[in-house]
Parts: sequence; C-alpha cells; structure tokens
Amino acid sequence: FRVQSSCNTTSDTVCASCESSTYTQLWNLVTACFSCNSRCSSDQVETQACTTKQNRICTCRPGWYCTLGRQEGCRLCVALRKCGPGFGVAKPGMGPGREVLGVPPWVSPS
Repeated sequence: FRVQSSCNTTSDTVCASCESSTYTQLWNLVTACFSCNSRCSSDQVETQACTTKQNRICTCRPGWYCTLGRQEGCRLCVALRKCGPGFGVAKPGMGPGREVLGVPPWVSPS
C-alpha cells in the first residue's frame, strides 16, 4: 500500500493499493510505490514474482554465474567456461570462470 492522502485535522490518512508492476514491502509513508525490477533475461530464471507486496528477483540459470549482483538476486549473468576434451580444472579461481584449465592429474602425458 501507499499513502493516497495524509491525515489532517478533519480526516484520517487514506491508503491505496500499489498499481501493476509496482510494490511496497514495508509499512511506510511513501506516496508512490516502487517499480519492480525489469523482467528476467534469457540467461536468468524468475525466483520471485513481482507483486504489489514484493519485488521481482532473478537468478542465473544453471551453467551461468552472477557477475553483477543486486541486494536480492542478480542483474547480469555470464556463461560458465567449459573445459575442452581431456581437460579439467587445474587450479580453482576466486569465482566462477576464473579457474585455470589444465590436464587433469589422472591423465598421464604422452
């Protein structure tokens, strides 16, 4: 809900519901609801829908990782790197996509 009109000496505060694609999560004194996050991109999945009481949350699809987070969910996802045939992760990185690829130790060099 949002404040439609504030109280005065002759009337109480009047509240109104948020419009479509807008929300408020907490009781407050705002006169306009907040716009929901934009629709999720093709590399994301919607994990929480936009309603009049909550914002939309998008997270990365499997095989993707978040490079630009927001307070809840993710704003930008990037595909995970795939190891080529005969290769594996030789040294884990400080985050997805930053690992060093190499020949796995169980493969003997020829």
